[in-house]
Amino acid sequence: MKLASILILGATLAAAPALAQTRYVAADNSLGTQLCISAATATPIGMVMELKETHLSYHFLANNLRCNDMSVGRFAAEAGNDRVASQFLRRMKQQIEIKDIVAKADVSLMVQGSL
Repeated sequence: MKLASILILGATLAAAPALAQTRYVAADNSLGTQLCISAATATPIGMVMELKETHLSYHFLANNLRCNDMSVGRFAAEAGNDRVASQFLRRMKQQIEIKDIVAKADVSLMVQGSL
């Protein structure tokens, strides 16, 4: 009985981080919005593939793409995609970074990008 309780508790705790993920919902079907969602969710290799497919560069997007009224680098950083965010942030003309440490809850965010 104790073993079953421990296994159930362990399974519940292991699943908790997976449940606390943010879901990104596109506000429109534009290229900018799709790139914002990729910046928030893609792996670094996935982001490179997305850029090759669209024929755009990290440098161009870092200085021209806005996601929910913030730079794409800051948006990716706030989404927790630090490796992709660092690629954008190091290519910005003016690099300003503000870090807020906040616990995240289950939320769905409406994402809109503009080029």
